Amino acid sequence: MDKKEREIVLMRKKGNTAFVYDESYFWHNAGDGALFEPADGYIQDNGSVESPESKRRVKNLLERSGLINHLAEIKPVPATEEQLQYYHTKRHIEAVKQMSQTGGIDCGDSAIVGRGSYEIAKLSVGGAIQAVKTVVKSGTINTAYVLNRPPGHHAETDRGMGFCIFNNIVIAAKYAQKELGIKKILILDWDVHHGNGT
Repeated sequence: MDKKEREIVLMRKKGNTAFVYDESYFWHNAGDGALFEPADGYIQDNGSVESPESKRRVKNLLERSGLINHLAEIKPVPATEEQLQYYHTKRHIEAVKQMSQTGGIDCGDSAIVGRGSYEIAKLSVGGAIQAVKTVVKSGTINTAYVLNRPPGHHAETDRGMGFCIFNNIVIAAKYAQKELGIKKILILDWDVHHGNGT
């Protein structure tokens, strides 16, 4: 039995829903302003609205409840720059890469790039890609949940938006079309800014 076959057997034993996450997702720094303004002067720091704590809490509850034992845990692989270009301009990708070296810079509209965020954002996109790939190719996994940061559905082709640096959703959909031969894709977005960026 080769490695791929062992992975599929493990998935069968654990259930037919994949769970994709990485500790790095919790390390993305989305800024420390009061909602959309930087903390200074008369504005008190309240942490970021897009905080790692809510995501970490979901993972902790999955572990505490035992539900995680019924999920097939899948590790993300960083998206390649070629995959990022399925949707984003090279200029945006390069800008995020540069901003990530110093951190604390907005790459568009309320999408802070912290130190190291470029690599974490690539891993976040890669998690979405791994979920799609697993569901389409495994034969045993029917659904997947990706607990990732930074989020992605607001990011536009040439800039980040609404805490989103790269558009995980669009890139994963483009991956399914380009590399897996999927023709039709439904994206259900119930955010107040539904469809924005996606």
